[in-house]
Amino acid sequence: MKNLQTKVYVDEDISQLLVKILRDKGLDAVSALEVNMKEKPDEQHLAYAKQEKRVLITCNRVDFIKLAKI
Repeated sequence: MKNLQTKVYVDEDISQLLVKILRDKGLDAVSALEVNMKEKPDEQHLAYAKQEKRVLITCNRVDFIKLAKI
């Protein structure tokens, strides 16, 4: 059976503490700060999450909903 572990990408507007908590719970979590994506445009954050097959966690909901519809 294939490993279905959730991979998470945490946007820079979220506390680094969440990344630690997710990792402590066994999830594969990375932050925008860790992958040198700080202050990049939202389009690049979404592209990174898609490329890496990661769930994107952000507080910037409205902008990302718009981007997802493009």
